[in-house]
Amino acid sequence: MLISVSPIGLHLNELVYSTQTPLDKFDLVLINLRGKEYLGVVSQVDLALQAPSFTPKPASKSQLFLTKLQKELLEFTSKYYLQSLGNVASIFHLDDLKNVQKGSLDKNLKKPLKKAQAAKTPKETSPLLTLSQEQEKALRFIESRPLSLLFGDTSSGKSEIYFHLIDSTLKSQESSQCLLLMPEISLTPLMEKRLQKHFGDKVAMWHSKITKAKKQKVLDGLKAGSIKIIIGARSALFLPWSDLRLIIVDEEHDDSFKSQTSPKYNARDLCVLLSQRGIKVVLGSATPSLKSYYLAKEHGYLYRLKGKFFNSQTKLILDNSKEVLSPLLLESLQAVLDSKKQAIIFLPTRANFKSLLCTNCASTIKCPHCQVSLSVNFKKNSLVCHYCNYHMPIPLVCPTCGSEELRGKRLGTEELKNTLEEIFTGAKIKICDRDNASSFKELDKILSEFSAHKFDFLIGTQMLSKGHDFKDASLSVILGIDHILGLSDYRASEKAFSLLFQIAGRSGRRGEGSVLIQSLNTSYIEEVFKGGYQNFLENELLQRANLYPPFVRLAKLTIKDKNETKALMRARYIKDVLSKCKEKDVEVIGLAPSSMPKLKDYYFFNIILRCKKATPLLQSILSLEFNLKDKLSFDIDIDPIEF
Repeated sequence: MLISVSPIGLHLNELVYSTQTPLDKFDLVLINLRGKEYLGVVSQVDLALQAPSFTPKPASKSQLFLTKLQKELLEFTSKYYLQSLGNVASIFHLDDLKNVQKGSLDKNLKKPLKKAQAAKTPKETSPLLTLSQEQEKALRFIESRPLSLLFGDTSSGKSEIYFHLIDSTLKSQESSQCLLLMPEISLTPLMEKRLQKHFGDKVAMWHSKITKAKKQKVLDGLKAGSIKIIIGARSALFLPWSDLRLIIVDEEHDDSFKSQTSPKYNARDLCVLLSQRGIKVVLGSATPSLKSYYLAKEHGYLYRLKGKFFNSQTKLILDNSKEVLSPLLLESLQAVLDSKKQAIIFLPTRANFKSLLCTNCASTIKCPHCQVSLSVNFKKNSLVCHYCNYHMPIPLVCPTCGSEELRGKRLGTEELKNTLEEIFTGAKIKICDRDNASSFKELDKILSEFSAHKFDFLIGTQMLSKGHDFKDASLSVILGIDHILGLSDYRASEKAFSLLFQIAGRSGRRGEGSVLIQSLNTSYIEEVFKGGYQNFLENELLQRANLYPPFVRLAKLTIKDKNETKALMRARYIKDVLSKCKEKDVEVIGLAPSSMPKLKDYYFFNIILRCKKATPLLQSILSLEFNLKDKLSFDIDIDPIEF
């Protein structure tokens, strides 16, 4: 019997093997490749295969297997995101499962796993809090639908609704399992403690930073049925669930749910798919993504849970100073020190390219074809659009107001820390970003020390905007928001205001507090805050009509080479072939350098495709692969969020 096998994690084409064992599509097999044994996934059986000119090597069935849910995820992810089965299967925790098959991790345990777990003294649990009338309405709405978007203001009580949903799901069937997906690893320990308070040892955590030993214990518990609730990052979706009944995607707007490495997929969107497979799915956020909001509103699964957005003692301060650190900001920080309180300073500037900002009128220079801000290429003394490759020289004056006050500088966390230490000589200041808190242990240490008031100012990026509650933090400062508003990204406004509403909604939770936003767009920000986030989303929908998601689908093809000329020539050739073989409704809207045009000695160019429907878009890329004379490689990103 001949089978076609996609090697797992090797980025190779499918290979033909022979087997004496009856196999089905998506079965896992052991294959020999260059003298080594690897795991592969069966993509075809011999009914569709022609006998090759060589004698195929034998393949044997692996003891590992994929659950029914895993097979469904594997098939859809491979087809929609145009990734090989082996590439997708690499995220299904198969290496961790190998260890589980060898038995329980604890070598001192001689009892079977179920007996050992039964012998444990169960943790004491406390009853769930009684829901308010509004929360009860939200709960009933969610329970009546397979898919819901819970659009709830910060502090409106979304978590308590989640807990009641989990409780009712577990009571409905003894074998039921629940998954709570969270965007930041740093948020999982706190949520684990909150859930364990009510559900005891049924709760476990899963993400890339936990040890192999803990991973094996979690997998043992899932297999034995003792673990019913997993809190985790996006990878937890691909665990070997036997009876997953409920998925909650908290902070569903967060970009962390989209994988930017191979295989590229969006865990939130995969969860939405699973709502059609008998699994209840709840998306939750105080600032939902425009895509989720639009679809939920159109298809009747949006629930708006309003809360008290600002604590009555919380002040919103808008500072339109042109200085990097304004007098008002410095006065506010000094007042924090004088009152023995703490301040959190957010620098949400993670863009790789700078856009020019006019400090006189607060405008950026936009592409006339794409309506996104042009990025600065200082090397070529030009502004460039990373969607359509439109170029123009860097102007000497602002095209809007004629001012010469054009600025492209950004302030970094280290530079800010050094500056503040010079001004406030006695202040203790820490940085919490991905450079200074690269490990889970380092991050936990910084956050614990700040909670214990061991330092005065905490400087951080977006990772601090979610879920954390510091009792002595009376001031939240937001810097650099203008650079997000001016990003060369059609989602720039959505990113900026989602972050602003998240931070502002979390401030002053335990008494008097202030939120200080330093921006040259204070009138715009004030107008949006007065209207609320839902009104902002409605206005943003008008801006995107017919050009960008959620009204169209996008795909990004990325070509790379260590030689810039070769990369560009390949990209042009691929674009030419694509223009001839694409479906008629698909637009090729540009060939341009990536926003990060060179990385690790490679040059990157993007080709962007646009279509109102997904099928013609996917078919065009498949036709491109078939029609390329030279089998040139390129990276495929369906529904991209970075350019």
